[in-house]
Amino acid sequence: MKAISSRTHTPLPSLLVSFAVLHELTAIVPFVGIFFGARALGIGELVVTKVTKFNENPGNEWTREKLRQLAKEGENWTERIRRKYGVFGVAGDVANAMVAYGITKVRE
Repeated sequence: MKAISSRTHTPLPSLLVSFAVLHELTAIVPFVGIFFGARALGIGELVVTKVTKFNENPGNEWTREKLRQLAKEGENWTERIRRKYGVFGVAGDVANAMVAYGITKVRE
């Protein structure tokens, strides 16, 4: 970052704040879009049902473990947000939030 700062003649704190804002926007904006898209199409519940059935069948252990890990992270994140802000109170919303979280994390 120091090299970029000196090359562009931009103060380092300004670069750091810009990076943080861009990073958050590239995570939050897609999450919100995916969440409402999944909610409108009923994708969240469908995906959770399919992943649950997929995990019950024998197959690629790495894929099953990765799906379990993403689902658990999404579930934990959704629960923290639900408790803190009082959103995602309906089971369908939780499923859609988990799908949006998983897709956003995979995208990173």
